[in-house]
Amino acid sequence: MNPEISIVVPMYNAEKFIELCIGSILAQTFQNFEVVIVDDCSTDRSLEIVKKEYSNDPRIKVYRQLKNSGDHATRNLGLINSQGKYVYFMDSDDVILENTLEVFYNAIEESGADVVHMNSYFITEDDFTVSPNVKLERKFDLNPTPRFLSDDLATRMNDEFLNMGLYVTPWKKISRRDFLIESGLYFPLVPQNEDLLQLFGELCFAKEIQVIDACCYIHRIHPKSKMKQSAEVLFRRALKSLPTAIDFAREVFSSPKTIFEIPRHAQDVLEVGIVFGLFTTYMLRSYRGELTAEQINEILHEVLYQPSMMNPEVTRVLINALAACLISK
Repeated sequence: MNPEISIVVPMYNAEKFIELCIGSILAQTFQNFEVVIVDDCSTDRSLEIVKKEYSNDPRIKVYRQLKNSGDHATRNLGLINSQGKYVYFMDSDDVILENTLEVFYNAIEESGADVVHMNSYFITEDDFTVSPNVKLERKFDLNPTPRFLSDDLATRMNDEFLNMGLYVTPWKKISRRDFLIESGLYFPLVPQNEDLLQLFGELCFAKEIQVIDACCYIHRIHPKSKMKQSAEVLFRRALKSLPTAIDFAREVFSSPKTIFEIPRHAQDVLEVGIVFGLFTTYMLRSYRGELTAEQINEILHEVLYQPSMMNPEVTRVLINALAACLISK
């Protein structure tokens, strides 16, 4: 019999945290699950630890990428090899509270939704350990009230995507596996913000999305976290993601799985919104002093003059999005 929930855990050089991560899964009050760990060619002891400590647990399946491919490809491999009715993605350096799967399972079973989001999450620093007296910082979405998302595309996109009513990260939501597979809703292979694009596809494809009042995930911030990476690294990745991001949006617009009719003018707005999402964090961080004007100019020239960028449509969307970024600043 297949498990009800598949927890997909992409893993790369997580030897310091992986036992805490898996331990928090095994301690769940809801136990009908499998853990699909996909190692992204770790160079530390991560894979060795998992094989040594959990080889006798039939619920834990381990796969390994042939080459280092990033979280997006690693999550996709985990999704393909999962067997659960529902899929939940975790990061290998984070932990979940003991009732996380139970809360998610009850919500998605009762609602019949394609996707269920938590409205908030905890963050903690590198040295976090689970204890009754630990103090955690709670982060909220912009719209924390429990709700079902509108079935009107304009409202859904304006409230949840353009105005960031939903936080994009995959570890704040659980999805029906057949919805993801049948929609072809995998994580796009882009250098930056694959989560944003996947959320965009979700909003176009899902008939029912629910947001619940729950805070069950503990996200760890440490020196190797994406949030700690330099503005230059993130800025370059955002720029290089542009062509694929625009192509992904257009594939969604034309897909028969899209449940909305999307007029041309709305497509233009949403394309700019996607690129705006790539830049609101990374470019504005640069303009706020993390990079000099000379460094910004050098990166723009180096990346934008690549053949893949020399496309009138990419240029048009980029110019509009850059203008929106600077105005918002």
